[in-house]
Amino acid sequence: MSRIQNWTNKYDPARISKIVAARLQTMIDGQINILPVLERLETRVKAFANHASGAQAIASIELPFYYSFARQLWASLRTHKGGTIADSETAALIGWWVSQGLDEDNCVGIALQCLGYRAPAP
Repeated sequence: MSRIQNWTNKYDPARISKIVAARLQTMIDGQINILPVLERLETRVKAFANHASGAQAIASIELPFYYSFARQLWASLRTHKGGTIADSETAALIGWWVSQGLDEDNCVGIALQCLGYRAPAP
């Protein structure tokens, strides 16, 4: 089979429609199960932000960025339950979000208090 024929078969709308139709209920069930978890996570981040004060105070305009950080870290920790991979992923995410302008202490606080992450011993 030629490369063009392979591409045409792979991206055929009828084929894709069948695949999506077969997986649709599973995808919907997954979303129904995950959304309450994410809602609780965002509620914990909001509570953390409300209790932050001084130099670590979080402005309400910054909350969506902290929500995004928490969601990304949650997804990473869901995949990597613990160990050195989880530690390096967490450090990388914190580093990236700090480079985007978030406060490092707040990111670490969210990881520890909202997600239950336990930092490795020094």
